[in-house]
Parts: sequence; structure tokens; C-alpha cells
Amino acid sequence: MFLFNNHSHSHTDLPVINNDKPINQLTDLQKAQAAILSKYNRSYRINLQDILNVYGYVKIDNNIANIRLRQVDLTSITIGFNHFDIEHELFKPIQFDNDLKPIGYSQVDDLIMDMAKTSAKKRGYSYIQVQTISSPSNIFELLLISFIILMVLGYYYPVLIFDKFFINIGIPIYICQLLKDKISLIYYTTIIIHLIELIIFMIPKLIYHRVPIDYFIEWCIYTLIEGFPAIKRFNKIVNKYEIGDIVNGFDLEELPIDAPLAPQHHR
Repeated sequence: MFLFNNHSHSHTDLPVINNDKPINQLTDLQKAQAAILSKYNRSYRINLQDILNVYGYVKIDNNIANIRLRQVDLTSITIGFNHFDIEHELFKPIQFDNDLKPIGYSQVDDLIMDMAKTSAKKRGYSYIQVQTISSPSNIFELLLISFIILMVLGYYYPVLIFDKFFINIGIPIYICQLLKDKISLIYYTTIIIHLIELIIFMIPKLIYHRVPIDYFIEWCIYTLIEGFPAIKRFNKIVNKYEIGDIVNGFDLEELPIDAPLAPQHHR
């Protein structure tokens, strides 16, 4: 049961930032508020979901949709969302801890991110959501993929690959014969090792970082083909967010006022 009557607001009760004004015509206060709203609504919707669940005590299920940061000030944030059984948008105000109330909007941003990290941890997830794919790029990865593909083809077409193609490109005959004799061992060993790496190492990471299903499938395919190099690339992406401090901090002048309805996926 939803009990929002005592704390909910209609849309008109919330302060409105005029999006028709260019950002250079807004006050510093409006710029700060607009930048934070834009930042979280554009790129950190999954974190708002965590905050709504942990700090707003709203159960997150398939009935909850369109979660957005609607209001921010120095004492609280207000998260708006829709529920399948209720026609109008619902608003959940969340007060900052009295001991941690910020004195400026840069501290507000830090405080919201701290709430995001805490709430994600309580839900068993990372506060970083990976929404991208990294393809093989260096020479080692490309050679490894090429070798694995040739071994798969060699398992099904040994004469074509080992007796013709490999010999024609100058690989010694004794190496071709060795690979041909051991192809079943190479084939099944590779499959088993890559399945282990996928199930034990990669899939838990994908779930922990809440990778969208399209990228989830692509990461699984790369892991099945390459094995550890795909896992290494995934870890590098996560480290880029952590070490690069991408999550914290933002430029008020660079962020647009009108944030898109969904986070953008980049390839």
C-alpha cells in the first residue's frame, strides 16, 4: 500500500526553473539547481532509483516508472515517479540528515552521490552503472580472437584450415599437424575455460554494475570468445569511472537545463 498523502505534492507545488531562459541569464542559484537536476536525470537515473528505495522507503518493482529528480535545495531533494495503479505523478521528498546538511550546492551534489553509494550498497549493487561496450583493440586481443576463430573453424574443417590455409601462409607442417591432432583438446578446453570465466567472473560483474541487457549480451559473447581479456576491459571501464572521478563533480556552464528522459548509451 502506498501512503503518500501526508508527504506528496502536486506538480504545481514544486518550484519551476524556467527552461526558456539561456543558462547565462539564470541566477547562480538557478544554475546550480538546474545543473544538479540535469546531471542526475540525464546520467544517474539508476542512482535515483536506489535513493528512492532506501531513503524514500518506496518498493521498486515493475509498477514504478519514470523516476526523476524534481526538486533540490539545501535541505532536501524531491524525487518524482509514476505508479502503474495511480494516474498522476507522485513526489517523494527526502530530507538530508541534520548533521550533514550542506552549505552550498557543490556539497549538495557530493551528499546526493554519498546517498547513491550508500543506497546502492544496501541493495547489493554498485553505484556505477556500466552502459557501454569495449571491443578488442590492441594487437594481442585481435590476434587472440583471430586464433580462437581459426581453431573453431579448424575443429569443423581441419583439412581446410590446417592442411591448406596454415601451410599456405607459411606455418611449418609439423605445427599444422600438431594443432590438427590436438584440435579437439584445444576446442573443448577453450570452451570450458571461457564458460568458467563467464559464469564465475563476468556475469556477477555485469549484474553488480546493472549492465543493460543489450550490452549484457555483448559482454557475454566477448567473454565466451576471448575469455579474460574481455573481463580486463570491463574492469578498465569501471576503473575509469572510479579513478577519473567522473561520478563526482560537474561544470555548471556545460550542463544543459533540459535533461533527456533516459540516460544515454554510448558505443
